[in-house]
Amino acid sequence: MVDMNELEAAIQSISATLKKFREDEEVRHTEYLRSRSTDVLRMDRIEAQLAALQVSSASNGGLNSSMQESMHITLLGLDEIITCSEQIEDSAMLEAHRQSEIMV
Repeated sequence: MVDMNELEAAIQSISATLKKFREDEEVRHTEYLRSRSTDVLRMDRIEAQLAALQVSSASNGGLNSSMQESMHITLLGLDEIITCSEQIEDSAMLEAHRQSEIMV
């Protein structure tokens, strides 16, 4: 037969576990909301900076277009370097894979 004291102790243990779980969940939710709020503020600040940059860019006209062209060329060069680097990594990984197959 089941001892009533054991049953009561098990129920109290489950109740305490559920209470702790709820408290932990509330803390995690509060931290999430705080983090989300920080992210929203950060995005608002970035959007404001972008808008200010666009206004500044529009008001500078021709001077800014040469800077934009220079930036575009620089970015294209960086893209080519990254692509080349990725190709080198891919070929190195392929070669390592081939070597491991030869060893087997």
